This record gives sequence, structure tokens and C-alpha cells, in this order.
Amino acid sequence: MSLEKIEAALKNYLDEEELKYDSEESDEGGHIFYFNLETPIKFAPTLFYNLIADHDSYYIYASYPEPADKCLPAMAEFITRANFGLKLGNFELDYTTGEIRYKAFVSLEEEQVPSYDMIDNSFNMPLAMFYKYAGGIAAVMSGELTPEEAVAVCELDDEGFEVSQE
Repeated sequence: MSLEKIEAALKNYLDEEELKYDSEESDEGGHIFYFNLETPIKFAPTLFYNLIADHDSYYIYASYPEPADKCLPAMAEFITRANFGLKLGNFELDYTTGEIRYKAFVSLEEEQVPSYDMIDNSFNMPLAMFYKYAGGIAAVMSGELTPEEAVAVCELDDEGFEVSQE
């Protein structure tokens, strides 16, 4: 598969959605498209997106706006519990910086160019996962809930949940 064709499809999607983005060359020779996305999510009003093409796949990363550097063990437990059973991607935690992000990965067949709908579905997956789990992330960061309690609440209520903001 042509890296250029995958990148062109990703760029076309971003342009059609009228998303303002920047790009830079990656170490692997392709480009990284990155931008901020304003969201209706109370605990994640802005997500930081990166789209990265490879020769037979692409990745979409969305990062939570605050690092969890002050509660790494608790956040690692939260992410492990949240990831269990997820089918279309996963949360990641950088133990050095505390960055929390969600990764959607799409593998492509030989010579397959991702369609607009395919990109749209994978683009929206991180947003949906932060919508579901951002309140739990905030509750663990504030110490209001244990990781186990926070994941349980996130998975009971698809509408998200309220935690006090002090």
C-alpha cells in the first residue's frame, strides 16, 4: 500500500471536516497530522489528536488534556481496568510524563485506501471513549474515587457522570 495514498485519504477527511491541523514529517518518513478538538465533554473540553499513517495501517491518538503524573499507580490501574474488554482500541499511559491517550488502530488490506466512513468511525472512537471514561479519569486524579469505583461508574452510565469540581 502506498503511504502517500493513506496520507491523502486522511488529509482529505480532515479537510472535508474543516478541521484546522498542522503536519510534520515523522521519523518513519510519513507525516503526522495534529490538531486540538473542542468537545462537549465536561472533563475533557479539548482533546489533542494525532493521525499517523503507515504503509498498511494508520493510527489515531487522542490525548487527555491533563497529565496524570501525580497519580501514576492509580491511573495505571484505572486504565488497565478500563481497557479490559475494549475491542476497537485502547487507553495508554506514559509512565514518564503521565500522558493519557486513546489509540485507534486500523489495519488495511493490500492496496486498500481507507474510505471516508472508515476514517470517520476510527476518528470518533477516541472521542466516544473519552466521553465514557473522562469523568472516571478526573475522579481518579482528584482522589474522589478509587480506580475500581471510577471504572464501575463509567461502565454503568453511558451518559458520563458528575464528580465535584473544586
